[in-house]
Formats: sequence, structure tokens, C-alpha cells
Amino acid sequence: MRGVVPRVLGLLIGCLGTVDLLEGQPFQGRIRMQLRMTGEAGAALQAAEYYVKGERARLELPGVMGGVALLVTSGAPRMTVLMAAQRRFAESAMPTADPATSAAGTPRIIRTARVETIAGLRCEHVEVASEGQVADLCLTTALGRLTMNPMEAMGRASGGSTWQRALGPDEFPLRVTLPDGTVGLEVTAVERKRLPADLFSVPLEYSRMEPPTRR
Repeated sequence: MRGVVPRVLGLLIGCLGTVDLLEGQPFQGRIRMQLRMTGEAGAALQAAEYYVKGERARLELPGVMGGVALLVTSGAPRMTVLMAAQRRFAESAMPTADPATSAAGTPRIIRTARVETIAGLRCEHVEVASEGQVADLCLTTALGRLTMNPMEAMGRASGGSTWQRALGPDEFPLRVTLPDGTVGLEVTAVERKRLPADLFSVPLEYSRMEPPTRR
């Protein structure tokens, strides 16, 4: 078990990419979503919850290690990972952008003018083409911008960074359909509500854990 915790924590930290969850976010509340996760046992759906309050954000992954949450404050150089089952937390420097992703070039954005309603919000379908592959995003401007890719946080390497870089300053994806036709992310519910400040802080009973060293 002691070996599993550092490996999963390392995956979460290493896959996040450049994270600023809150830039341009006027929304306060909870966004529920389903993520398609690919691992050794194959593909499976993973529930996630994304909370926003002012300059702080929390991404909860209840199906990972008995419950993992990522805490980020806009502009801060570090993020915090909470592990509920172990009652432990770790802090890590914010990851920098992957040079390989940046070198891939600017994706081609096609505004299709097709609209849909997902989780009660209107969104427009946008196609993102890069290196011969096309992803379909249904984007809304009602929630501000999502600039972290939860699919990468779950360890699915499916070109997510490409569509993430295509987001406008106030666009949030309600659904992401990947080039292979699978739905990698879909918002299922949006709830606007006031959130307590302690949702974005480390519980007093948690003990510190050093994050694994990246090689």
C-alpha cells in the first residue's frame, strides 16, 4: 500500500500540466462530470467534482485511492493534494508546460454553429484539428474557463492538451469527444451555490507527506 500512494500521487502531479483553474472564472459552485479513464484494466468512467470559489478551486476524484482532491489557488506557485483515506496531504510545485505539447503547433479551430444543451447549459460545438486528428468540444461561456484538463489528471494520454490549448478566455467544455469517438469528459450537473472556505484548505487532522520525486 505504501508503494501505491506515491505512484498514484506522482501520476496526478505529473499529468496535470500547466494549471490555473480560476483565471476568468466568475462562477461559484459545483460542477459534476464523468471522465473516461484508461488504465491497465481497460477503460472505465470516473466521477469527478470541480468546485470554484473566488480565486480557489478544488477537483475531487472520489474513485481514486479512497478519495483524492487537488487544491489550487490562482497565481500560487504550489498545489495541494489531499488523500482522504490516509488522512494525509502533500504539496508540490506547479508543473510547467510540456515542451513537446508546445512544439505541436497551434490547432485549427472550426466553429460549427451547432448548439446543444448539456446539464441545462447551452453550448456550441467546436472542432479542434491537430496532426490529422479532430476532437469535438461543446463549449459554454456560462462557467468561465477551465484551464486544467481533468482527463490528464486521471492519467488518460489522449491528446487532451491539444484541445485544452484551443479554449478561449471564457470557454468551458461541457463535453469532449476525442478523435477515436469516445467521450473523454462530460459535465452532468451544475450547481451554483456558496461554498465554505474550509473546502479549499487542508483539514487540521491531516499529516504531511512528501510527494514522490519525479525522475
